[in-house]
Amino acid sequence: MRLYHYTCSHAAPGIERERWLRPNAQIQFPTFQPFLVWLTDLDRPDVFGLGLTSYSLRCDRAEFQAIVSTIDAVHWPKYAKQWPRKTRAIVEDCPGALPMHWWVSEAPVPILSIGPVV
Repeated sequence: MRLYHYTCSHAAPGIERERWLRPNAQIQFPTFQPFLVWLTDLDRPDVFGLGLTSYSLRCDRAEFQAIVSTIDAVHWPKYAKQWPRKTRAIVEDCPGALPMHWWVSEAPVPILSIGPVV
């Protein structure tokens, strides 16, 4: 399966140079902060569905698309079962959220390519 990661123009050159997506701390979860790479099976960015709204950032996080091949990513519904419902709700209950299209990895993810969303 092919998965995708969406990012902004200022992060894209570093991802292209390294050829990897690195896990980052998830500060939206107050009780713990897992390090994750977020991926999706959607080949077009859905800003609300993928949590790319950038309310607190000044960049367009749906401007570039990194393509990754099948990896050891875990489908969000399976991964999130380890968390209490109240914790999952922080991201799942956002307006327009599409958690059935989310995938996560706790390990770095190699990319096949990255480019502007057209």
